[in-house]
Amino acid sequence: MRDQQLAALDTLAGCHMVEKMKNRMKSAWGNDFYKMGKSISPLHAALATWGLDADDIGLSSFHGTSTELNDKNESNIVSTLLKQLGRTPGLPIPVVCQKWILGHMKGASATCSMHGILQSMTTGLIPGNRNADNIDKDFEQFEYLVYPSKTIHVPAVKAALFTSFGFSQSNGAGLIVHPDYLFAALSNDELDEYRAKVDERMKRSTRYWQGALLGNHTYLQTKDAAPFTPDQETAVFLDSNVRAIFDSKTNTYHF
Repeated sequence: MRDQQLAALDTLAGCHMVEKMKNRMKSAWGNDFYKMGKSISPLHAALATWGLDADDIGLSSFHGTSTELNDKNESNIVSTLLKQLGRTPGLPIPVVCQKWILGHMKGASATCSMHGILQSMTTGLIPGNRNADNIDKDFEQFEYLVYPSKTIHVPAVKAALFTSFGFSQSNGAGLIVHPDYLFAALSNDELDEYRAKVDERMKRSTRYWQGALLGNHTYLQTKDAAPFTPDQETAVFLDSNVRAIFDSKTNTYHF
């Protein structure tokens, strides 16, 4: 129905109202519809856009520092959030804590959480915390949360929460919905175009990974200098249109 209506609009080429009507429909059908009502939460809207609700959240990836302040605070906030979203009482959600194996990142730890969530969505495996052999009784109050010490295999992870409570409990939360919901909304042509882009991206990443294994370059290539000279610095910062150019021979950027 959606595709038919959008296709019908495309036939009205030249009409100045077409783009305006398309944007209006996207606002009504997309997750931004929550902006039309103050009582609708962004997380609730993000789930509802894809026909999901709080019961469809399959895991919660924690910042999980294994410290008294963080773990109780994070558990309390996530549990409160799930209750506010209307999750069915007694329906547990596995908590994923990766720091037992990854260590405590100095920054951008949420990116590791996102990567782990995507792996869980791909494999159906929810990793356990091997160090969680003696959960504190204080965590029994969080009725929605379960802290597994072993990996759980589930049929599917439709959606997942992730939270970041680093830097003195400065926190944020995000929601990831399984990409299959997006793919199902694409037309065949759009899906084919996306697949072609993914295939090319995979080829480039595989070549890079193989180059690192063969010793052609390090896996992480750090920069030791800015891409501009001291004389160029002021001009670069003041020109919003300036762009760096990559030199494949020297593997560096310059202006």
